[in-house]
Amino acid sequence: MSHLANALALSVLLSCACCGSGSKPAESPAAVPVSEPPAAEPGAEPATTAPAAGSAEAASAAAGAQAVTKTLFVAEAQADCQGEAPQKCLQVRESEAEPYRNLYSSIEGFDYEPSYVYELRVEATPVAHAPADASAVRYRLLEVVSKRKVPSAKSK
Repeated sequence: MSHLANALALSVLLSCACCGSGSKPAESPAAVPVSEPPAAEPGAEPATTAPAAGSAEAASAAAGAQAVTKTLFVAEAQADCQGEAPQKCLQVRESEAEPYRNLYSSIEGFDYEPSYVYELRVEATPVAHAPADASAVRYRLLEVVSKRKVPSAKSK
């Protein structure tokens, strides 16, 4: 697939996820290299550039995206995972019936403590133009619903 086709496919996926089609935004999209936006049609208005990640403009742009409130369950231990470099990932799931999965990004406002399981209420906001090596969703803590100490193996 060409870079243009990849960019268009990603655009369609993000617009479907953001427009209430019932599908959930992916936690981390497949690495889709997007080098340049497609060329504008002659006579079309010039395209605006996306604000730099982490900037105040990016935060306000992300605030305009359709945020979804979710419940996340966080495991008592982090797991070794490989993102851009080896790191520790939170283990999360959206229901207690699901297996845990790695969360490669952080949850804004959440201070994780090992040996505790958490039930969190978070706001999940799709990130427009997220780099291929970053999460396509930004998580922000709304509420710690529960925090429970898990007995260590020694005390069992």
